[in-house]
Amino acid sequence: MPVPIGIGSIERLQACDDYAIIHTGKQSFTISLTLTELEGRLDPQLFLRVHRSHMVNLEYVVRLTRSGGRFSYAA
Repeated sequence: MPVPIGIGSIERLQACDDYAIIHTGKQSFTISLTLTELEGRLDPQLFLRVHRSHMVNLEYVVRLTRSGGRFSYAA
């Protein structure tokens, strides 16, 4: 049965082959869309792809730092 998930409750998304895992505060949900498909559907002002397999909701990011060619974030 489909579970509605509010955009504002999504903290981060993680790629998992042809699926994506949506992480909210206390739960995780697997969805049959790729991270690239979700990236095209989500507001780029709100969601940032920080790695080829991870996107974060900027509303939950406290700090974003760059170390060399890599970014790390604290939520």
